[in-house]
Amino acid sequence: AQTAGYGNVAAVDISTEQVAGEARLGIIGVRAGDIMKTLANLSPGSYDLVVCLDIPEHMAEGDLPPLAKAVHRVRKPGGRWFTQTMNGESPFLDHLRFGDMTHQNAFTRGSLRQLLLLSDFSKSTCYEDAPAPKRIRSNLRWLLWKNVWLPVILYLIPECEWDGKNIILSQNLLCVAVN
Repeated sequence: AQTAGYGNVAAVDISTEQVAGEARLGIIGVRAGDIMKTLANLSPGSYDLVVCLDIPEHMAEGDLPPLAKAVHRVRKPGGRWFTQTMNGESPFLDHLRFGDMTHQNAFTRGSLRQLLLLSDFSKSTCYEDAPAPKRIRSNLRWLLWKNVWLPVILYLIPECEWDGKNIILSQNLLCVAVN
């Protein structure tokens, strides 16, 4: 965000190791801290965008509605919440879910939308976090992903009566919420 020219950028990470690594990369403004305490200390309507990467899956179920409400409070009217979290619909979930002993939750598009609706977000859109083709290596990853994706889709059609609408198979899903 800083390199794109945004000036009002703040970041918090619970991991002091991550904060130190970000400082070594020249990323300024990242401090160690707790997201809930940080959000509580921000003024209402102070940000156009709140980004939470790989946070909800580490929180206890009871802490999720307060997180969503806190994010809703600090966004400007029409602002967005962008979050990335584990995809409970992914056939590859177990690798990610059990690969980190601090993971407590996984979300489907439906369960994430329930959380958002409970927290006064009126609209959300979820996206697949699939490899993006850019260079030779990422093109290869994208091609391999499509070769894994297609057989799973073909399996889901008879198994789940899939209707051809949006399906997200990647280990993570991305969600943008607005109100």
